[in-house]
Amino acid sequence: MKLTFTLIVLCFSLELTAQKAGTLDSSFGVDGKVLENFATLSPNYYEGLVIAEDKIIEIGSGKGSFGVVRYNADGSLDNSFGDSGFAVADLSFEATAWAYRATQQSSGKYILTGVGIHGFPDDIYDGLIIRLNDDGSIDPTFGVGGVIKKTSRKGSTASFASITVLPDNSFIVNGVSNGSTFINHFTGDGDLDQSFGQGGYVYLDNNFNVASCKLQSDGKIVLAGTYYYGGIPQFSLRRFLSDGSIDNSFGSNGIITTTNGLTGDILAGMAFQSDGKIVVTGTESYSFVVSSRYTVDGRLDSAFGINGTSSVKLSNMSLNAWGIVVTNNDEIIIGGTTESTDLFSDNYAIVKLKQNGIVDSSFGDSGQTITDFGDQFSDQILSIGLQHSGKIIAIGKSTNATAYYSSSARYNSGATKKQIIVQKIKHYIQTHNDAQATTLNNVSIYPNPAQNILH
Repeated sequence: MKLTFTLIVLCFSLELTAQKAGTLDSSFGVDGKVLENFATLSPNYYEGLVIAEDKIIEIGSGKGSFGVVRYNADGSLDNSFGDSGFAVADLSFEATAWAYRATQQSSGKYILTGVGIHGFPDDIYDGLIIRLNDDGSIDPTFGVGGVIKKTSRKGSTASFASITVLPDNSFIVNGVSNGSTFINHFTGDGDLDQSFGQGGYVYLDNNFNVASCKLQSDGKIVLAGTYYYGGIPQFSLRRFLSDGSIDNSFGSNGIITTTNGLTGDILAGMAFQSDGKIVVTGTESYSFVVSSRYTVDGRLDSAFGINGTSSVKLSNMSLNAWGIVVTNNDEIIIGGTTESTDLFSDNYAIVKLKQNGIVDSSFGDSGQTITDFGDQFSDQILSIGLQHSGKIIAIGKSTNATAYYSSSARYNSGATKKQIIVQKIKHYIQTHNDAQATTLNNVSIYPNPAQNILH
């Protein structure tokens, strides 16, 4: 039954602001931070992040298994998932397994990508995609016994990494096998779509390392990564139509390549603003963060930063980008890593840009926030996301002399109470109105923030 209602909001004139943007949220974990060591996995740091219904899902790697931990919105372990919040996907046919990315289908099931290695001393690499049920168990209806596997010939690496889910629950995934880089289209249950590209494959330049794969609102597929030209890394994007053919209306014959410095730029992530413009971020010269914005048709947007590019550097310390997310009002949050003041370890680093690429000085300390999980730890952000409240979640790894730890932190976004209410109402409509997946993005709540009337 479709739920229809009219909402009239009055008397929103009272300005109730949240805690200062960029500060740790003390209601999350312990003083805004969570640090866990799961002895089941070795090593056990976490690289992928999914935020679903405000629960936080992190994926990790180990000996013959993928590990998944799920937290409640406040950072406490979700005991309804796996074994007290922690699930191990048994891949005992592999000596070692590395999980790279995770996403969620509309059914609530999780898809994980990565690689497995076996056959020592002649290592054989298997690109792996697995699906988990909402309770953390492997879904045997997916692929073969819950697993899709692509094996390389001896001496060459195979892996699956970046992934995006389409409205019909099918998905596009980037892979490497036998020296060739490609994307596949799989059905929602893990069958290769033979009509996509050439027999299910679209092959890419082998010197193009994909970092992110996303779907635009019109169904076009955008890949963003690093293109190595003469050994110099450059930002590069490719756009494909839904059948896997290159979109020649994008950039130059479907390709964008941008360089911002003589030593090159390594791309870390991509996000879309509400008008469809594409923002990418990465690291230049292994010392500072550089971001670029492109128009929908693939031109560098001169209205962003300086001539389309924005650079951020911490004084006397290197700053590397690892992830990017765009807020509801098109501001840009970048997660990365910076050196500690003693230069012997790393710390989490969060940077915020305004819509136009200029550093938002009201966020944290002049636009940046540094988080240290302890003097004995070296900390690195590996993924970043937003909860429905607008609060920022960063996850990664923290290491000391003896072990790897899963680490995470939550930061205040600076959203007003009015903005938070708008976000929660929009989420409620999307999840309780029997809307089809293709129409969810059409739900509009405006203005945001609201003063007197909310439409």
